[in-house]
Amino acid sequence: FILLFFNVFTFFLMTSAIYLNLTRLSRERTLSIPLTITLMPSIIYFTLIIAHGDTIAMTFALLALYFFENPWLAGFFCGCGTLSKFYPVVLLLPLIIYYKGLKKKLALLYSFILTMLLVSLPYLLVDPLMYLSVATSHLLRGPSESVFALIDGYFGHTGFMHPTFDGTLYSWQFATLYDPAYYDHFRYKWNIPILPYISLGLQLSSIIGISLLARKAKDQKESLALISLAIFSYFAFSTFYNPLVHIPQICLLAIATINWSKRKQIRTLIAFEAVNIFHSLIWYCPLFLYIGVM
Repeated sequence: FILLFFNVFTFFLMTSAIYLNLTRLSRERTLSIPLTITLMPSIIYFTLIIAHGDTIAMTFALLALYFFENPWLAGFFCGCGTLSKFYPVVLLLPLIIYYKGLKKKLALLYSFILTMLLVSLPYLLVDPLMYLSVATSHLLRGPSESVFALIDGYFGHTGFMHPTFDGTLYSWQFATLYDPAYYDHFRYKWNIPILPYISLGLQLSSIIGISLLARKAKDQKESLALISLAIFSYFAFSTFYNPLVHIPQICLLAIATINWSKRKQIRTLIAFEAVNIFHSLIWYCPLFLYIGVM
C-alpha cells in the first residue's frame, strides 16, 4: 500500500508539473494534453505498476523548465532532479547556451552545485568515494534496449543487479576484478568500440545546435519548446535508450510540439506512445530475451 501510494503521489506530481508548464504555454491545452499523457498504457505501467525514479526526476526537470528564465530556481530544480536520476543535469547545457549574460550562467551553476552539495553532504561525509563510484559505475555499463545495442549485437536486459553492485563495490575495484564481456551489461565490452562515441557526438551536436536556435528564438514560448526538444534529442541518441525513457520523453515532446496545432500534437503523442509499446513488446518478449541470454 505504501509503495502504491508513493507511485500515485509521484505520478500526480509529474502530471501537475506538465499542467503547470501548459498554463503558461497554452491554456486551451491544460487539460487535453496532460489527460492524453496520463491515459497512455506505457505511462501507467511504468509509473504506477513498476515505478522507477523517473517520475520524481521528471517532476523536478519540468519545474526547472517552468522557471527556466530564473537561473537560481532552474539550477535548484536541476540539482534536485539529478539527485533523483542523472539525466536532469543535461538540462544545464542548453540553459547555459540560452542565457546571454555571464551572471545568469554562473548563477545557474552555483545554484545547481550548492543544491547537490547540501543534499549530498551526509553521504559525502560517510563515504565520498562510494558517492563518486555510483556515478562512475555507469561508465562500465553497456547499452540498453537501443539501436546501438542492436548494432553491437547485444539483446539482453539493462542489468537487474546493478543497484546492488553500485552500493557494494567501488567501480574501479569492480573493473579490476571483473573482466568485460560482450554479454554482461554491467561490465560491458563493446564489439564496435566507436559506437558510444558516435552516440555522444550525436547527443552533443543536437543539444548544442537546437539550444543555439532557442537562444535566437522570437519569444519565450518558442525558446522553451526548443530547449525541451534539445533534451528530447539527448534521450533519442543515447545508448541507454529504453522503454522507461518514454516517461521523460513524452513530457518533453508535449512541450516541444506546443506550437503545433492541437490535433497534430495529440496525434504525434499517440504515435510516439504506439512506437514505445511496440518497442517494449518486441524487446521484452521471451524469445528475444532468450536470444540475448544465448
